[in-house]
Formats: sequence, C-alpha cells, structure tokens
Amino acid sequence: MIPDLSDSVLPVRQTCDNQTDRSCGAALTQKPETLMKFMLTLVSDPALEPDPSSPDFEAYMGEWFAYSNALASAGIEFSGEALAGPETATTVQVRDGQRLVTDGPFIESKEVVGGFYVIDVADLDAAMDWAAKIPNIHFGSVEVRPVMTFD
Repeated sequence: MIPDLSDSVLPVRQTCDNQTDRSCGAALTQKPETLMKFMLTLVSDPALEPDPSSPDFEAYMGEWFAYSNALASAGIEFSGEALAGPETATTVQVRDGQRLVTDGPFIESKEVVGGFYVIDVADLDAAMDWAAKIPNIHFGSVEVRPVMTFD
C-alpha cells in the first residue's frame, strides 16, 4: 500500500550556488506542532579521508564527536552510525525463490555510504543546515531525505 503523501510537498532536486542561500532546495511543509525526521546519508570517497595512522585522523574524529555533541547541545534528537568499509559488505538478493549471496558491495564505486544520521528538526532548511556542518562535507556529500511516517 502506498502511503498518503497528499499533505506533503516532495523535495525537488536543485543546484545550490552557495550554502547560505535560503531559497535553495525544496520546501517541505509540516504541521507546526511537530518535528520532522530526516536521514542524512553520508557519501564520500574513503581515499580522501585522513589515513587512520596519520596525525590528522585524531583531529578528524574529533570533528565527528563535536558534530554529535552539537546536535545534542541543540536539543535535537538523533541517531547515527558509521558503517564498516564496503569490503565487509554482503549483498543478498532473492531471484526465482533462490537466495543469492555475494561478498562485497553490489555496486562498484569510488564513493561509498560511510554512515548516516537521522535527525528530528523543524524542516528541510534545518536539516540542510545540519548537513552542511557534517565533517566530511568538504570532500563528500550528504543526501538529505525526509523519513516517511505511516499512520
């Protein structure tokens, strides 16, 4: 069954010239008394991250802890996890009633999903503001999507 999205405005993909342009991005509407959940999917090329054995890695990890602390300090409910590398992935498919299991990621790509946050914020603008503060935003990207609610 397809959920009723008639009260929602679905996001429209747009190109943003700068991070401070408030008119950039789609406007999602919400009931004023509620918060909306957004998933921030973190995508980057692991080769661009500081090497775990380098002196820069500790500072980089500190940025992630500071980001999570900033969410908590702002009173934002959130969850999130970092994911192990794509070489640890197992892909499962079912075709003609048979389970097919493949070691490794199904899609070969330099960029991988490295983790996610799910945040409760007022609207898409707030979610984009938090996405723009993600520590790897300067060499990766963050996909911001509303989490569907089923009544």
